Amino acid sequence: GFLKGFFDSEGCVEGYNLDNYQKSIKRLNFTQKNYEWIKLVQDLLIKIGINSTIDWRIGGGFKKGERYYRLNIYQYKNIKIFHEKIGFSIKNKQEKLENILKHFIINKECKECGKLFKLNKNNQIFCSKECYFKDWRRNYGTKSIQEVPNIVC
Repeated sequence: GFLKGFFDSEGCVEGYNLDNYQKSIKRLNFTQKNYEWIKLVQDLLIKIGINSTIDWRIGGGFKKGERYYRLNIYQYKNIKIFHEKIGFSIKNKQEKLENILKHFIINKECKECGKLFKLNKNNQIFCSKECYFKDWRRNYGTKSIQEVPNIVC
């Protein structure tokens, strides 16, 4: 309850350039002037398996010249645990959280050859057209197909 309320009021879901894996930014964060609060939240997150980082900035605008701290949650594993165990009560923040989870790339094993490859959350299952066709021939014989769906590389 406490962490959900805290992230509802202070938290931010950042997801930029989601369709460009190399340039995308996917993270949860919040900023706070009080380092002890940031550290307390980080300790609570660690207890439920979520790793985070803390950095600091010198503020501009209304915080001009003041130091403030930012707690960041990166990586699929950590954001997924946050989604499952904490989440947001605020609908648009929860939707953004679910959207960035859909855009993570994870490692999977090709069901035909066992090779590990990068897989997006659409659950594509073959590492190459060659493996796809091997599986196709085993299951469907010599039937021809026009397009090969779900090919990763």
